[in-house]
Amino acid sequence: MNAHKARLYFSLQRTATELKAAADRALTEAASITTSQAAVLAAVKDHGPVRQNALAEMLEQNEAAITQMLSKLESRGLVARHRSSDDQRAWDVEISEKGLDALSAAGPAFAEINALLDAALEEDQCVFVDRLAAIRRALKTL
Repeated sequence: MNAHKARLYFSLQRTATELKAAADRALTEAASITTSQAAVLAAVKDHGPVRQNALAEMLEQNEAAITQMLSKLESRGLVARHRSSDDQRAWDVEISEKGLDALSAAGPAFAEINALLDAALEEDQCVFVDRLAAIRRALKTL
């Protein structure tokens, strides 16, 4: 069977959409943040203070999307942005206590989603992750 006959693209797209929607619902209920917001908060927590443009690069997002996300997070008091001390054109981002609390509250929801993935994939997780990485590498050649 090939990718076309298996409708692989459709299956991957539908699964990714449903997974993100389920995870967003769980995180929103638990912590009032989305998975995308959690990814930004986690990156800032792990690497902060971090330059806004470096954050965009880390998360493989364009800078405009990160700027918009940070504006939302900042308005909710989850992060703080300030001018870099060594480059007044750049912004450094730090996570706030409220942002740390949101990430902590999101932990059990993420654990539930990960447990679902563990159960669905069983011992095939490493192979599955490797195959997804191979698809991403192949897509970069297009």
